[in-house]
Amino acid sequence: MSEFNRHLADVFIRHAEQPALSCLGASFSYAELQARVGAIVLQLRRQGLVAGDRVGLHLGRGPDLIASLLACLHEGLCFVPLEPDFPLERLQGIAGDAQLRLVIQDEQVARALSPSFCLQPGLAEMPQAASVNDHLPAYMMFTSGSTGKPKGVVIGRAALANFLDAASRQIGLDSTTRWLFTTTPAFDISLLEMLGPLWVGGSLEVVCAPTHKDPVALLQLLENRPEINTLQATPAFWRMLLKAGWSGRANLTALCGGEALDATLAARLCGCVGQLWNCYGPTEATIWSMMGTVQVTSGEPCVRLAQTLEGYRHWVLDEQGTETAEGELCIEGRSLADGYWQRDDLTEQAFVSWQGRRL
Repeated sequence: MSEFNRHLADVFIRHAEQPALSCLGASFSYAELQARVGAIVLQLRRQGLVAGDRVGLHLGRGPDLIASLLACLHEGLCFVPLEPDFPLERLQGIAGDAQLRLVIQDEQVARALSPSFCLQPGLAEMPQAASVNDHLPAYMMFTSGSTGKPKGVVIGRAALANFLDAASRQIGLDSTTRWLFTTTPAFDISLLEMLGPLWVGGSLEVVCAPTHKDPVALLQLLENRPEINTLQATPAFWRMLLKAGWSGRANLTALCGGEALDATLAARLCGCVGQLWNCYGPTEATIWSMMGTVQVTSGEPCVRLAQTLEGYRHWVLDEQGTETAEGELCIEGRSLADGYWQRDDLTEQAFVSWQGRRL
């Protein structure tokens, strides 16, 4: 069994009767979630999928999205998120570029992508894990394409495991973690929301569509779920919540990233949450590479990129490759992406060798 699968299997065994996931008032223990994952694993095997195959996850927000993601990791499949809200043309483009072997769908999705496979209901004992190498890709995340054609960023299983280990230690995740999952799966930070709690024996609350985009509905959900103690979002999302009248939560660990966190927003959040983390990292470095607490000194928040995660290292270099106080931020570490899918030219531009190091 791979180290990745061994870690998850141990967590599921140790926390079998503890809550793992909840959605729309229904709660599932680790044992119940594992039984659903086992059933999906058997369905995938009947489709002839083997470790290393690429599969699309074209699934609505719900428990089966999490279970299918876990089934792919169990089998060594490379999953590619396909957000149902995206235009069909974009989804077809991603599916074609990624050369998917299969697209996993559910009843929540109105449009079919080819070649599609619809999940069937049911539970099953978890089959023995296949032989999986942790150097295989875990997932492929496509960039937004704002600077040109979307690129598929290939992240390995070992890179993902290193990030989950480092991030959970950095912010103190444990079995008491109750995380609200709101981000679209097409944005890589969603993987911390889906996998972070399960990595340490905690639980996540899946916010279904369209609640995840409705600030009023989110406020009601937060009010009804006082046990939620961790929430990650972009600055735009946090502003939306505050504008809707959210007064905060004293025990909440708040993560902010994806855009620059300005001092004004930071001051408001620091005043109404237990702890605020400023998170930085490109998709190419597996979600976040720095997660730093925002400290308030003399009434003013200090917002900076800080506190490098274990397994990463950051360098500031000038055009000649010399360390400098002001220059380009470069990232080194075990969680760097394998590169861009079938774009060797772009991979060579973005992933460079410097003093024997890969940045």
